[in-house]
Order: sequence, then C-alpha cells, then structure tokens
Amino acid sequence: MNENEIKVGDVYVLDSENGKQYEVVVVNVNHFREPNMQYACDVYLDGWHVWDGCVFVGETFFKRKNVRRKD
Repeated sequence: MNENEIKVGDVYVLDSENGKQYEVVVVNVNHFREPNMQYACDVYLDGWHVWDGCVFVGETFFKRKNVRRKD
C-alpha cells in the first residue's frame, strides 16, 4: 500500500482562512463515485461535528496547501 494513499480512518487538518483548524476524518472511500466525491468525511471543530452528515470530496482536496495529514 502506498503511504500517501487516502484510506478510512485517516485524519487531516484544514487550516481555514477564518483562522480555525478543522479536523477532517475519512469515513468511507468509494472509487466508483465520481472523482470529486470519492471520499466521505466527517468534519469536526473543537471535537464537535460541523455538519450532521458527511462531506464528499475528491483527492484534490487533500492536495491543497492548507490541508495536511494529522500526526
């Protein structure tokens, strides 16, 4: 497995323009969805869900300069 592969359970940090850091947790990967919706994620701020449901993103989201894998 490629160490850069995005998989269920991975946690990323989004350094937002509003000065807040959101935790983005990958909860599902489905390569049969369209490319910009392959990854279902839960988003948290200070330990609280930001949305009631999942946010769907593509691989390009994780390559943005303000998104990094959480240590």
